[in-house]
Amino acid sequence: MNYAIKTTITAAIVLMLNSLVFGASDNDLNKTIILVNGVPFFVEMNENGNQIEKIATVPTYFASNDTHNEILDKVSSDYEDEYDNIKSRLLIFPEDQAMLDQVAVDHIRDLARLYMKGYIQSINISAAHLDNNIDEALAAHRISSVYQMLKDFGIEDEGITADMKQYRSDLPNVFVQLKIKK
Repeated sequence: MNYAIKTTITAAIVLMLNSLVFGASDNDLNKTIILVNGVPFFVEMNENGNQIEKIATVPTYFASNDTHNEILDKVSSDYEDEYDNIKSRLLIFPEDQAMLDQVAVDHIRDLARLYMKGYIQSINISAAHLDNNIDEALAAHRISSVYQMLKDFGIEDEGITADMKQYRSDLPNVFVQLKIKK
């Protein structure tokens, strides 16, 4: 057997072993599903096989009739499809109001959906207020509106945090930020 054929066969075996070790497809050699304290997690691993990021739980892992690689391919594909959506959001309120418009509700619904998939670990609602009681109450009402909507879409209390900060600007105070933790 000549050198080129041996090299090709060796490379194919290494690729196959990597795929078996990491349980991933050729395009995604560093993602797999492992058990962390008995819970199946979709994770990213480095080339040494050490976990570098927990991406999401895989609650259907033990109940599925699919093979490990079939489940991994589905989860990996879904995560890639959702990746651009997994980000913090800025909600804009009408000045001096705490009412959510359709765009804000759609952002909240999308974050709740991603949370339910396990791609988001928590959501922090952050609102600002001027140094007066009226504006502080408005910020609190905005937080309450967003908080209740997140709960209505199925997020548990432990997945939601909130904070208020003092706002110092001449521009209208109309924003609430939804910061995510992956």
